[in-house]
Amino acid sequence: MINWGRTANEHIAHLTGSAASPDERNVLLYLVTRFAQSIRYIQGLEAYHSGDKLNVEVDIVLDGNTNLHDSHDLGESLQYMIESIPTVDRAFVHLDYAYYNLPTHFERDGR
Repeated sequence: MINWGRTANEHIAHLTGSAASPDERNVLLYLVTRFAQSIRYIQGLEAYHSGDKLNVEVDIVLDGNTNLHDSHDLGESLQYMIESIPTVDRAFVHLDYAYYNLPTHFERDGR
């Protein structure tokens, strides 16, 4: 019964979007950092459970002179590489050319 209770708590945490463990985040951060020399900055890395596996969101900054073709291929390759990790279900890679950005979502009055 105790083991079932622990398993149930783990599944509830995963189904409610709990954050990845520090070890899981470190693996992801290491992979992104070492993936390509053209990655200048990592603006954000979010990893959270959506069931038993992780959804990963990565925001990276590339050299502003990187052409669209190379940027696209790098982002898609990084997505596939992250998704090849056994604990990851889906990865989303956002590419940018500048380290400064407008806020991602605008605040709306009364909403």
